[in-house]
Amino acid sequence: APDECMLKVSLYTYEKGNHKVREAFSVPCRPSDSVRSFREALLVPFLKWGQQAAADDPEAAKPFKSEGISWKQLRLRDGQAGKQYAILRDERTLRSSLLGMSDGRQVAVQVLEEEEELTPDDMVVFLRPWRVQEGRLHAATELVITKNQTLGAFQEKLTERFKGLLQEVPAANEKENLQPEDQDQTIKEASKEPGPRKDSLEVVAVPSTGPPLTVKRCETLKWSESRLSSHDAGDKPLANLKEVR
Repeated sequence: APDECMLKVSLYTYEKGNHKVREAFSVPCRPSDSVRSFREALLVPFLKWGQQAAADDPEAAKPFKSEGISWKQLRLRDGQAGKQYAILRDERTLRSSLLGMSDGRQVAVQVLEEEEELTPDDMVVFLRPWRVQEGRLHAATELVITKNQTLGAFQEKLTERFKGLLQEVPAANEKENLQPEDQDQTIKEASKEPGPRKDSLEVVAVPSTGPPLTVKRCETLKWSESRLSSHDAGDKPLANLKEVR
């Protein structure tokens, strides 16, 4: 139709800090359609392609799971080079989301574990865990948050998300399980408190200007002044904090 164009659809995955895409199929759409309606319309051809891909090459199709998928599990991203696979928001039109839209414009589809609908109150934030003791800065990861979410709920969500990185120093009564060369230092640390000491999770917003984020730059951030780590304002909505506006 005159008011339609053909989009190139790819399967998107994020593995070990790397974006990966696999070309899938082309599909017609109207630029005036909303991202939400396109997600709905995309489900049937996407599942059909996935089933065929699994039949042709089961190993290559491992990231794709078609059982029980709903359209709300299809997250759309801008697949054009240089767009960093930005997430497309449901309420916007395809024309406003995919600048320069024409035949062959690329869009990537990510299959989520849970259903998702992005509203105007939702924000996509990028997180980089920093293990201070190891001096290790992990790859960036995305998290969708709601502006009306309380700071306490946000902190709980982060704790759950990164629980695999949080560690615990054994208490003194666990020293018999340590290697001899590890005992002295660990006992000194553990003796300061009656029980095990857990890592604490601190959060700070990185200024949008400045050099790339590295361990050295992390050391200069104002951690002690960050309201995102405060436990005294846990009932305040994130919208009240300038750090996440």
